[in-house]
Amino acid sequence: MFQALNYYMGSSVRDTAQVSAATMANMYTNTGSPFKDISTSTINIKGADLNGSGVQLKDVTASSKTTAEKEAAQAYLATSFASLETASKSVKAGCCQRCCGQIGNLSGRRKRN
Repeated sequence: MFQALNYYMGSSVRDTAQVSAATMANMYTNTGSPFKDISTSTINIKGADLNGSGVQLKDVTASSKTTAEKEAAQAYLATSFASLETASKSVKAGCCQRCCGQIGNLSGRRKRN
């Protein structure tokens, strides 16, 4: 489950794809059948198996910590998902002086204010 979430989060860099905070949150809580099949040379994940498992990463996050520490860790992850979504929106943006974008991608030059 963590491997599937990590693979999805990495798609913003690996595949220059935008990622969704809602999808990451659904994977974290295993709600809304967020998992898809993944088959690479190093990963083999059956989405239906994870979706039907009833297991949630949220339940085991910081499980050895106090309730307050556990809630803080869960809130941090939610914020991190939102930050990653925001950052992933610029993965295909061009690069120029005072511009947001990806180095080496000179198409789509957008100036930042």
